[in-house]
Amino acid sequence: MRGPIGNPELSAHQTHPQGASPGVLVVGMARSGTSASTALLARLGLALTVDSDVIPGNVLNPRGVYESRTVRRFDQVLLARWCEGGWANPCLPAGWDRQPGVRMLHSAGRRLFESVHPTRPWLCKDPQFCLTLPFWLQALHPNPAVALTYRHPVAVARSLQRGMGYELSRGLAIWERHQRSALQALDGQSVAVVNYDELVAEPAGGAATLAGWLTALGVVLAADAQREAAAVIGEGQRHWHASGEDRRLLSPEQRDLVDLLDAGRGVHMRWSAPALGRETPTTTARFAATPIKSLLRRPRWWWWIAEQTMPETLSGPASRLRAPRRLRQVGSIEVSD
Repeated sequence: MRGPIGNPELSAHQTHPQGASPGVLVVGMARSGTSASTALLARLGLALTVDSDVIPGNVLNPRGVYESRTVRRFDQVLLARWCEGGWANPCLPAGWDRQPGVRMLHSAGRRLFESVHPTRPWLCKDPQFCLTLPFWLQALHPNPAVALTYRHPVAVARSLQRGMGYELSRGLAIWERHQRSALQALDGQSVAVVNYDELVAEPAGGAATLAGWLTALGVVLAADAQREAAAVIGEGQRHWHASGEDRRLLSPEQRDLVDLLDAGRGVHMRWSAPALGRETPTTTARFAATPIKSLLRRPRWWWWIAEQTMPETLSGPASRLRAPRRLRQVGSIEVSD
């Protein structure tokens, strides 16, 4: 089903999934409003990570980022294998998630995730999910639902320019690669596509839409959940409005991607992956695959990082779930062209 934020009705032909959803992954490029949508979903009754694992707020998000330290570090490990610079240099090779070494991490990743998200239905957000989503959709059972939050790419790029010093063209390229990666991973999943600007402009409608989606997934909501959820979104959270001139800053491929996301906003009980056109050539050139000679130097210390970057203080059995010794002995992970 497609529809703008503010329409909470689901089509009659949609069927409910077997059993309630275990939780929701909030997927979206950094600086795209994912913290706002996560705060709203949390007020609707979904459980965030355990208190000891919550990442505190920062200068850019003083009210909090609503993220798990454990999941963020695990994703950093996955990206460090191929992407020097992490999410800001998204150059994962095709088929990376099907490599034997990555698949060996499914069990450890799932157990780590569940150790800091013991309460269902849970809620987890990490901007790196745009890139690592294929891993988590394979590792977590049953499949979680996904709230895909997006914002106009120029707004994202300008925020990255102010906060991290990235040139505008680089920010736009990062946005394009992240959005394409996320869309390609969502085929067949239950997805709510949220436009951040519309959510801020009409929080009550956005809360109603997401509440209807969660109810269809089998989540039981409190009677006043929608009102409390809408109250966490304020007009003051939006600092930028798109203009015709901003659209002209985009490549034709990036404009098509914005139009595709706008057309898909709303609730989809079973997402059908749209046909993506080609990527902007300059984006492809900017994030070309890491040279193979560099990849061959990484596997041994990649596993060491996997062990060392797990948080020192985790509740329950999670403290014993660092990278198994047998994984550190794996010689290398094959990379698809």
